[in-house]
Amino acid sequence: MSGIALCNKFPHNAVVFNRSIIKESNYMKNTAKLLLVGAAVLSLVGCANQAVKPVASAKAVRTSTTTSSISLKTQGSLLVANITTNWDPRANDSLAVAWTAPANSYCQNSQFPITKAHQSNDLAWAYRTVVQTNASGATQLCNGMWTAKVVNLNTGKVLATAQLNVNAQAPAPAAPAPAAPAAKKASS
Repeated sequence: MSGIALCNKFPHNAVVFNRSIIKESNYMKNTAKLLLVGAAVLSLVGCANQAVKPVASAKAVRTSTTTSSISLKTQGSLLVANITTNWDPRANDSLAVAWTAPANSYCQNSQFPITKAHQSNDLAWAYRTVVQTNASGATQLCNGMWTAKVVNLNTGKVLATAQLNVNAQAPAPAAPAPAAPAAKKASS
């Protein structure tokens, strides 16, 4: 039995014609050709209508294993954050230290990037001033609960958090400079 099979990927849609039933007349040849072409088109339409489902990727989503710790302390009029980071060698992480200023204070929140220097036990530090002078020359104290977080900017995940209650003191006014000795008058 000779025949034509279309849409090999989907054998249930295959169309097979048996040429033995087609007579030799011209009319029958033209009709058979039309039927053959029509059946082939319908078969291909059937193949096209079957949605090919995408194969689920076997690749699992990988999460970063970068870890970090942070501690806060005051040094004079500064609030200092010491940061230790162990970077994931297979991730392209971008980290930052995010400062949250005390509520109801003059100070503002800020964020600064952490630059990678070493793969493991990478030490970094950041600081904020807690005694500031505003535009009119008045001293502003940023007293209250400060929060510092190490944030993975790629994922938004907080890797470490530290808080410190700051009670800054205004600096003592500088002692006036001693007066310069009066110049001696040259005698004539």
